[in-house]
Amino acid sequence: MTKASIIIPIYNSEKYLKNCINSVLEQTEKDYELILINDGSKDSSEKIMTDYKNKYPNKIKIFSQENRGIGETRNRGIKEAEGKYIFFIDNDDTIKKDYLETYLNEAEKNDSNIVLGGYETVDENGKITGKTIPQNVNWSFLRIIMPWAKIYKKEFLIKNNLKFLDTKLGEDVSLNVPAFFISEKNKLSIIDYCGYKWTERKTSESNSTQKNTKKWSEAEKTLRHILKVISINELSKEEQRFLECFFIKFSIRFILYTGKSSTIEDFVKTSKEIKSFLNEIFPNFLNRKNFTITYPKGEPLSVNIIICIFKIILKYGLEKIFAKFYIKQNK
Repeated sequence: MTKASIIIPIYNSEKYLKNCINSVLEQTEKDYELILINDGSKDSSEKIMTDYKNKYPNKIKIFSQENRGIGETRNRGIKEAEGKYIFFIDNDDTIKKDYLETYLNEAEKNDSNIVLGGYETVDENGKITGKTIPQNVNWSFLRIIMPWAKIYKKEFLIKNNLKFLDTKLGEDVSLNVPAFFISEKNKLSIIDYCGYKWTERKTSESNSTQKNTKKWSEAEKTLRHILKVISINELSKEEQRFLECFFIKFSIRFILYTGKSSTIEDFVKTSKEIKSFLNEIFPNFLNRKNFTITYPKGEPLSVNIIICIFKIILKYGLEKIFAKFYIKQNK
């Protein structure tokens, strides 16, 4: 069996795809297959894929499909994968030469279901603009929620029917949150390593989609999907608190991020919908010590403070007053 399958969904990435593929081909670990899936690109991405396939016929598999979105494309990659472990890479990112080797060594050493590492943020010129290193605490799996900077045991994903949801908002969340709660905690590993280079592009499809999204219903769909995969009542008290904190953080992040370009009326309306949803799932959540200044451990203090403040805004119905100030400052 091949050690690893690297899955790269591809959509209109002719400018960046060669760098991405080359970073995989330069790996110190050679026991892998590279799965390239063209998700309905309209540029020369498919030609680039084909050229690489012809050059490395025993290393690369290529597939093409009509546009289905990144979640469904990753799901297809899981089905096509023959490796014991699975990596996901975005088509405009790159990895360091020892990336596969580092993650595989950790996964095999501890028989891990998931190994989580850190990542560097780079601009479009490749300049490092930030670095995220996970703390060695369980909350880190709910903080660094993207599927990259991780390795997954394929058997674990298949056995638990873990898939990405077909959605434009939160497809990463739909797999990674259930995976964290389903896995035995002794089979979750964290490494102090930043081998993934995430390229932050102002014009990326994900940024455009999320900034223009005004529908809370899409985000709510993702959270309700999680509740279909895991049962709150079967979680430990600590896990229940983690889940509640994650739902609160995800929801507040949604309204603060999309609210920057919304109207005051939409901001207030969505805030009330969020409050109603959270109170349905976690009754009386505004009066409990879920998020605090120091909890959960592993979340930056600044984030904890923001969430605690917004909980107060929701509790006392100050959404309209806050929106007038917040939206004005971001326009």
